[in-house]
Amino acid sequence: MMPEGPLDLVKVYSHPRSGTNFVRGWIGRVFYPHRKLERTQPVRTGHWSQRKRVPAPPAWKLRGGHEHWHAGFGQCFYVYRDPRDVMASLYLTPEFRPVEQANWTPERWLREPIDWELTPGKPSKPTKLPLQHWLDHVTSWADRPDVIYVRYEDVLTNPQGAAYLIAEGLGRDPGRYIARANEVDMELCGPFPHEGEHVRRFEQVFTAGQTSYIMSIVGEEHWAVWQGEHQS
Repeated sequence: MMPEGPLDLVKVYSHPRSGTNFVRGWIGRVFYPHRKLERTQPVRTGHWSQRKRVPAPPAWKLRGGHEHWHAGFGQCFYVYRDPRDVMASLYLTPEFRPVEQANWTPERWLREPIDWELTPGKPSKPTKLPLQHWLDHVTSWADRPDVIYVRYEDVLTNPQGAAYLIAEGLGRDPGRYIARANEVDMELCGPFPHEGEHVRRFEQVFTAGQTSYIMSIVGEEHWAVWQGEHQS
């Protein structure tokens, strides 16, 4: 029989702008509905040159961070998202760029190295293009033991299926979690529900040529590329 006692807190990791806050909030509501996971104090966020304090996002106590994988993490979640939408979300978040880049076009931004590493709050020499930064990150997390992979698009489009896969990864009977996934108000899971959550947002941001450039580097068969339907 599968264990029925309280779940240990399992930390959530990701690359920035992978839908992390939304998915972490959803995991908190579905898998830890009776645990106090919130942080009352504000947190610092944004690019290292313009940090600011904001209210802590949902389920803060599940927060792992944006580090590359290492064995000391133990069992954890890794949230991932289609790289085209990660790039679109990074570009559409001006707080993650120096102020002098505020008016950069998508074309220029895609082809210029970023000046941070792991998270926009950590400065580094500008050596990696945004897409290479993402690719290095997800590569470090690929096929790791004790990692439960959670696709952002699956949580949005098939939350019951996502709950089933997570429950299996945790060694729990999926039934109760699927039932909760049916009841959760998705609009309340993220820190900014009025802004909505998005799949294939890149179509509104990048040209066909820019999207082809992204895919020429990532590859159509990369495991993080979303094909527009639920994937197990």
